[in-house]
Amino acid sequence: KGSEEQDERNKGSEEQDGKEEKKQIPEEEDLIRSTIKSFQSEIASLQEACHQHEQELKDIQTHLSEQSIRSNTLYISEQNLLADLNNLELHSKVFQSTNKTLSHQYQSTQDEVDA
Repeated sequence: KGSEEQDERNKGSEEQDGKEEKKQIPEEEDLIRSTIKSFQSEIASLQEACHQHEQELKDIQTHLSEQSIRSNTLYISEQNLLADLNNLELHSKVFQSTNKTLSHQYQSTQDEVDA
């Protein structure tokens, strides 16, 4: 008999727990829905941030490509300028040599005229 009374009490307790669970289910469902909406909102924000970062990356890659082209163009221009400077130095040395030779010839001619 004691065992039957215990079973009855357990059964009553289980029924009461079941009622409490049913009362909590709508609240839990609301909490779950709210949590899901929050996660969905966060995911949408992260996706938007990801798209913005992808666009920024594309812009940076474009600028990097443009910078590389400019760098190559400047390098070629610098090499051409150095070649021009070298040619100018060579012409200057030729001019100095020619000037020196002509100055000596003039001086020799002047010395003959004076003599």
